[in-house]
Amino acid sequence: MVQTIESPPTDEQTALRPPVLQITGLEKRYRNVPVVDTIDLAVHQGEVLSILGPSGCGKTTTLRLIAGFEEPDRGSIEIGGQLMSRPGRCEPPEKRRVGMVFQDGVLFPHMSVGDNVGFGVESSQRRERVAWALEVVGLGGLASRMPYELSGGQQQRVSLARALAPNPSIILLDEPFASLDAALRTRLRTDVRQILAAVSATVIWVTHDQEEALSLSDRVAVMFNGVIVQDAAPEELYHRPVSRDVGMFVGDAQFLPGSASGRRVTCELGDLPTYTAAEGEVDVMIRPEALRLTPAGPDVVPNAVVTDRLFFGHDQLLRIELASGTTLNARLGSYGGIRPGDRVRVSLRGAVLTLQTDRESV
Repeated sequence: MVQTIESPPTDEQTALRPPVLQITGLEKRYRNVPVVDTIDLAVHQGEVLSILGPSGCGKTTTLRLIAGFEEPDRGSIEIGGQLMSRPGRCEPPEKRRVGMVFQDGVLFPHMSVGDNVGFGVESSQRRERVAWALEVVGLGGLASRMPYELSGGQQQRVSLARALAPNPSIILLDEPFASLDAALRTRLRTDVRQILAAVSATVIWVTHDQEEALSLSDRVAVMFNGVIVQDAAPEELYHRPVSRDVGMFVGDAQFLPGSASGRRVTCELGDLPTYTAAEGEVDVMIRPEALRLTPAGPDVVPNAVVTDRLFFGHDQLLRIELASGTTLNARLGSYGGIRPGDRVRVSLRGAVLTLQTDRESV
């Protein structure tokens, strides 16, 4: 079966549609310790939203609250315009039209693939929905297999088919590839993203993997200590994080002290353009791929020396030391003859982000 992949909606089209999921003022505490702390979130039809954060930040608890496995202490959850959760009222999972894919798949080992996928589907539609879901995930013809006869990647596809089969309003994925090896994880998550796009699924994807969140999502909500600290498109999140902590969590961020005036900032690398206006002492965020290295020569005055090099094949990471003793990482393509010990001129591509400094005033 060939699936037609529709063009994703524009931001304007998405904004005009009512959200499939609306979370308002959601809180959950365990022993009076806030695990989810007053979060607001809206997800529209066809959107893929990742909740990204370190272990213990509250992202899985948020997913369980949406699914109906936990009851909130405060706030509300609406799915498809219907109230599903508030303190004292919690509709059970089977009434929420939510499909969930867990980290380890959680297939019934004594049931065939087809019976696993059809579990929870109305009997009148079961045969048709099972065949459709297995075809969508690329496992057509394997309905009679048992879970132990499948690879780890195939088992996760069965889990996804089981989540899709009842035609849910939302698909929830909780670290679905964490138990797989790196090569399979990369391949499978790309396949799953294409599958979800093909059926225009609305998805909430919980992960601690920054690359996964940035590459697969329309929006990323970063969660620290039970609080969503930034909710933005992947590009916005990466290039314009709201804080040092967010910048460092979603990539290799490094900082130089600087002095800003309007849309310019002066730091050890010179006078640079900035994304936004600022005044006074700031921290200048620099991503490794934004650095440009030019070997010293008759017309090139060096301002740094290369101290180390890591070659990865597709690219390389050079460690450089500035005149002040500050060290930075520069990510370059795999070609080029710069080696440790070489003196280079360091410059920057494009504008930089300035953030409020946490240095104490002298």
